Amino acid sequence: MIHSFRPSIFHKKMNDSVARNLVAIRWIEPSRIVFKLSEPVMKQIDSGVEPDSEWDQRIQVFDETMKHTSIALHFLEKIPWVETPLFEHYRMRLKSGETVRGQETIEDVASLYETRMERLYRELASHGISKLRIYRSNLQESPWVALDRNRQVLFGSQGNHRLSIAKVLGLKSFPVWVVGTYRKPKKRIST
Repeated sequence: MIHSFRPSIFHKKMNDSVARNLVAIRWIEPSRIVFKLSEPVMKQIDSGVEPDSEWDQRIQVFDETMKHTSIALHFLEKIPWVETPLFEHYRMRLKSGETVRGQETIEDVASLYETRMERLYRELASHGISKLRIYRSNLQESPWVALDRNRQVLFGSQGNHRLSIAKVLGLKSFPVWVVGTYRKPKKRIST
C-alpha cells in the first residue's frame, strides 16, 4: 500500500489516556477553514483506516454545507430551524425510521436545537471558546482538521455547529487538533 496520509501521534493514540491529556490544540482563524473533507474520507480517518492517495482532493466548500447554510440562515436571517435545509434533511431521515440526535420527531429535534444551539450561540457570542472548555472536552468530540498537499486546512467530522457559529459571529480564533497531513506517495521501484 502506498501511504499518502500521515496520522499525527495523537490520532494514532486517540484512545490512549496519555495522548488525550497531551493533545496539542491549534488555534486558527475560522475564516481560514474553507474546505471540509468528504463524508467517506472523514469516516475512514475517524475509524483509523488510512484513506487513499487522493483523500485531500475529495472536499466540499464548508460555507456551502447544509449545516453551515442552515446555521447562517437561522442566526443571521432569523429563519426558524424547522424551515432550514438541515431540517428538511432531518425530516427525510425521520421518515425513513432513523432518529436524529437521539430524537424521533422533528418537533423534538427543533426543541433540542432551540435549547442547545441557542445556548451555544449565546456562550460563543459572550465568551468565545475558552481554553478550559476545550481541554475538558472529550478528545473524540473535539474539532479536527487535516492538512492537504498544499498545507491547506481541511475540516473534519467534529464541531461543524461550533465552527459555523464561530464563522457567523466572526470569531478570530477556533481550536482544532491536526489528525494528519498529506504525504506524497513514494514511487514504487520495479526490480
